[in-house]
Amino acid sequence: MKELEGLQRRLVEMLLQLREFTDEHGLTFFLVGGSALGAYRHGGFIPWDDDVDIAMMREDFEKLERLLEKRNNSLGDLKYSPVEHHLIPEAPIGYLYDKRFAKKGWQNTAKIDIHPIDGVPDGWFLRKVQMVSALVYYLSEYRLPVKNKGKKIRAVSKVILKITPDPVFDFYMKVTKRIFTSWNKKETKDKSYHNDPFRAVNFKTNEKGQLVCPNDKVFRFAYRKPVKGNRYGRQEEYYTCEDCSGCPYAEKCKKTDKNRTVRVNEELSAMHEEVLDNLESIHGALLRMNRSIQAEGTFGIIKYDRWYKRIVRRGLDSVRLELFLVSLGHNLYKFHNKQMRLTEAACS
Repeated sequence: MKELEGLQRRLVEMLLQLREFTDEHGLTFFLVGGSALGAYRHGGFIPWDDDVDIAMMREDFEKLERLLEKRNNSLGDLKYSPVEHHLIPEAPIGYLYDKRFAKKGWQNTAKIDIHPIDGVPDGWFLRKVQMVSALVYYLSEYRLPVKNKGKKIRAVSKVILKITPDPVFDFYMKVTKRIFTSWNKKETKDKSYHNDPFRAVNFKTNEKGQLVCPNDKVFRFAYRKPVKGNRYGRQEEYYTCEDCSGCPYAEKCKKTDKNRTVRVNEELSAMHEEVLDNLESIHGALLRMNRSIQAEGTFGIIKYDRWYKRIVRRGLDSVRLELFLVSLGHNLYKFHNKQMRLTEAACS
């Protein structure tokens, strides 16, 4: 136990060292997974956790890799293992290791897992394309059979590895990475961009609930059409400005000679407002607190005490069945323990 506590203290030191470097270069990272859960629920680490999980948006992540490459992938007494040149072939993420105990093997030293976060496309087909391209990228980079994706995919990956020459894999790596990262939004951190009055999300509404541009012109409903690739009947409404002629803001507000048109998903916007209202209410805060006390604890037991960390079946019906069986087993185990406690109390 003392050895684990020492490891966790070292991980905090490594995290502070990394944060100093990222702050210096204007990069942002955030805790994810067990590290985020531990910080919220335990005020630190989950008692049995032996690493730190952080994430960065793809743009910041790749900038971090370029900066560390210039430093020979070293950051003081830390060693960085880049995605495409891993010290140990693992998942396509970055790893930051403690150099001090490297003689025992990189797998036996303190490490921080750095996960790049990519945008996800709308529509099931494009999401399938992104998923397949990510799997091919993983296979092409590490030249090892795919893990945790089912027996069929693992068997197919073994065959591909045997028949595909290395130059083809090098080509696949470049192409597939370009595909599955192509949905990343180039969002700026510039406050002037987010507060730009000519962005449709910043338009105000009048007393009738109509959108009004910075020139006080009303947007009228034009037409409605389904969102491309959406399977759930989602629709977007298109609104057109009543008159953009002679507008002093035309150059900043629109790119064509026609009246400006904006897209609005009223149903989704209403849902967003409802969600925010619920989250910010006292009842919502109590529910979130209750979830952290009850549900998250159950997830922790199932994942770490029962070693159930990944759904192995595919398809909604199969996934529901699997989760039902796992939950049933967990409840039966709790019931059995309760009965045993009652029996022991009766006998004592």
